[in-house]
Amino acid sequence: MRLDNVLIDTGSASTLLNADIVRDIGIIPEKDDTVDTIRGVEYVNTKIVDSIAIGGTIAQDFQVEIGSMDYGHVFCDTMSKR
Repeated sequence: MRLDNVLIDTGSASTLLNADIVRDIGIIPEKDDTVDTIRGVEYVNTKIVDSIAIGGTIAQDFQVEIGSMDYGHVFCDTMSKR
């Protein structure tokens, strides 16, 4: 998967991806996922992805949270599969 125009928050406690976008590549909520909340208002599923790359840096077995991200604006508007 490739995401363009992404906000990287280096001070964030976690990495949150939009559920609608990552569903297209098969990352979906499953019954064994850990479910948590963000600010007590948004439920997210925790997943481990094989790897994530930013520029030339690659992190293996990387934890992400999957949520609706319905904040009233668009964070990422393009994507392509690898």
